[in-house]
Amino acid sequence: SHHVVWSGRVCETACMAVPLYSRGCLECDQNSEPGQAQAPGMVRLADPSDPSNPDCPPTPNHEPSTANRLPNRPPLGGRDFLLYSQPGFFLYSPAMKSPSILILPSILSARMGYLADDCRRAMEAGADGLHVDIMDGHFVPNLTMGPDILRAVRDELPDAYLNVHLMVMRPDLYAPRFVEAGADTVLIHVESDCDLRATLAGIRAAGKRAGLTLNPETPVATLEGFDDLLDEVLIMTVHPGFGGQAFIEGGLAKIAEVARRYPQVDIAVDGGITAATGARCAAAGANVLLAGSFLFKAADMRDAIADMRWKIESARKTGD
Repeated sequence: SHHVVWSGRVCETACMAVPLYSRGCLECDQNSEPGQAQAPGMVRLADPSDPSNPDCPPTPNHEPSTANRLPNRPPLGGRDFLLYSQPGFFLYSPAMKSPSILILPSILSARMGYLADDCRRAMEAGADGLHVDIMDGHFVPNLTMGPDILRAVRDELPDAYLNVHLMVMRPDLYAPRFVEAGADTVLIHVESDCDLRATLAGIRAAGKRAGLTLNPETPVATLEGFDDLLDEVLIMTVHPGFGGQAFIEGGLAKIAEVARRYPQVDIAVDGGITAATGARCAAAGANVLLAGSFLFKAADMRDAIADMRWKIESARKTGD
């Protein structure tokens, strides 16, 4: 059986050695020489059609996927590759750019004095986009950033997918400003004191994705009546307002309930997300994982994202 383990551009190099589970192999230098020796603790990307690789069984060709619901994720082209490490083989296909899983580092955990550097570092490490937490100091007891910061991130990374979470008293007043500043998705709280339907409809009318967020104590039933306006539902597995909190286990049941009741929407999870908790969330039905401290404080963000992706896909395969 095969696991989908990677997202990214497939290098045209036929066969090369890369660090174990490092996403860098999918974005390597085009001048890399094929056929490099495999060192201990390494795996290889191998062209299964290459007869010089007798250990690689043939795999079918796939058409590029058009199933992605999230923006800024064009279908990939090219040949299938096998990523293999004893004892198993793992298929990477251009048609399998993990259409159901996104890993978005939360820039609340970035170094504010080096925000541009950290945002670039996250994208270069293999992130599928960036998550931006907006807090007004009233809806939650913290104050973060405004539209100008988001605009600066967009200017620095014009092609990045930007997922914005508004933790504000009046998202109806602020959603248009963040849409104009460059948000691709705007998530508002179902607990907010505003006309939720009108706010969601306005986000969509601007050509962006709209979603609702549920605090840990808020039941899934509060989503009733909004399903026609939802592209995404965000389940909070910490109390919103501060990073670095522990994962709230009760969020897993809510993820499963949303997945069962609203199969058409993307399900994001925010709070205490690591490789281990992210895998559990994915197994429950989540497909957008928002991680702050775990990724930005990692010794090597590229390895942290790759390890998270590996554990997530394994969990989704086994259902654990």
